[in-house]
Amino acid sequence: MHCLKYGLTSHNVLRVRGLTIDGDAVEIGSAALDSPGLDLLSLVLGSEGMLLVVTEATSGWCRARSWRAS
Repeated sequence: MHCLKYGLTSHNVLRVRGLTIDGDAVEIGSAALDSPGLDLLSLVLGSEGMLLVVTEATSGWCRARSWRAS
């Protein structure tokens, strides 16, 4: 139900910083909503910690819509 209300997680996360298995620091994503190239951010979010250990995430949450009963 939250998916319908707020959207998918990959649509709300703009940037991720983390560590690879080798210990290298990596930053994926940008503040732009539609950046060119492959969508590595969705790949990292969908991997559930297998590709990258996330240390910092930047989200771009939008305000919840107000509903009126008519």
